[in-house]
Amino acid sequence: MPDRRRVAIAATYAILFVVIGSDAEVPEVVSPAERAEMRRACDDGDGAGCNALGFVFARGRGVPKSIAAANGLFRKSCDLRDAGGCFNLGVSYENGDGVKKDLGRAIALYRQACDGKLPEACGDLGSFYLTGRGVAEDHPRAASLLKLACEGQDAKACGNLGLMHERGWAVRRDARRAAALFKQACDGGAMFACYELGELHVTGDGVPEDHDRATALFKKACDGGEQEACDRLE
Repeated sequence: MPDRRRVAIAATYAILFVVIGSDAEVPEVVSPAERAEMRRACDDGDGAGCNALGFVFARGRGVPKSIAAANGLFRKSCDLRDAGGCFNLGVSYENGDGVKKDLGRAIALYRQACDGKLPEACGDLGSFYLTGRGVAEDHPRAASLLKLACEGQDAKACGNLGLMHERGWAVRRDARRAAALFKQACDGGAMFACYELGELHVTGDGVPEDHDRATALFKKACDGGEQEACDRLE
């Protein structure tokens, strides 16, 4: 069974899209006019609007933070078949935020969001099948889901897929492929992948042996909160 410490599985709310027809992320400060626009869109049956407004309440951006209000909006968004709303409601059930913790319900919501083509949901679902957390361990299914999520630019999924290639879990062991995936994930902000890529540079497995490069990667990962990387710098 994979070591869960080395598989990225933590769930956080996705910063999803502002209505209407915009691909901009929800800003740090949301004005009353922007909130009103989200509310109008939600009331008009736009699931993305409900989800965006739910995120505003979940993070307390311009309004008092209210996870109860957020979950109600995420639920409405999901009922309107918005993948982001399903994903964010799943995060609440996984973490027990404003609802009774229910991993089975969270997984069902992630599956619904993945079916709706949300890469982050496919990646999280893949990590569950990789570790056997809440589902029967299924490495081939994990590899398929992680590949789909990585192709959708989910950095965490690319890193987890890299772990599978490095260790030969349900895929042919391929250190070069693992290194490429770790680099993609590291560049995308998955700090555990920076650590893993650094380890490959220490041993020269799939990449040139380069201790200076390894140290730089360990420092980046350490600065990003990866304790194992900090330990390697001591």
